[in-house]
Amino acid sequence: MGIVFATCEVNRGLEFINKMYPSHEDLAKEDVPLLCDLLKEDVLRVQDPDFHQPCQIILGDKGNMVRDKGRINEAVKQLMNHPKLAD
Repeated sequence: MGIVFATCEVNRGLEFINKMYPSHEDLAKEDVPLLCDLLKEDVLRVQDPDFHQPCQIILGDKGNMVRDKGRINEAVKQLMNHPKLAD
């Protein structure tokens, strides 16, 4: 059993994501509303980059890959395609 340092708190989750992309403009809640909803619901969590390299978005305590797969895929697509993360 391993210990994972991750959050479902929206502001801290965005802080962790922004820390992983320091050369890009910071993401805000309005940039990734689908991800924020899943974090609020604890369907997803964002790992703390100070403890996990690479930092990942993982399934939260209330997440279910079968039930939530479509919503998770849409949220990840919204995040990865956001212009603030474009090279």
